Amino acid sequence: MNNALERKRNCMKKRLRNKLEAAYKEAVNEDYELYKEWEDTLGDGLEGGKRHKDSSCN
Repeated sequence: MNNALERKRNCMKKRLRNKLEAAYKEAVNEDYELYKEWEDTLGDGLEGGKRHKDSSCN
């Protein structure tokens, strides 16, 4: 009987670890996409600043 409970606990722990890992990977991907979006936006702004000299930035 104790072996059955132990197996059940181990199975539940494994499922929870898998869910946590999946949630972590999803969060990393979402944050990376947001990071890339901001990087592209800032990069466009920096490139635009080089092409169009703004006297208010001096």
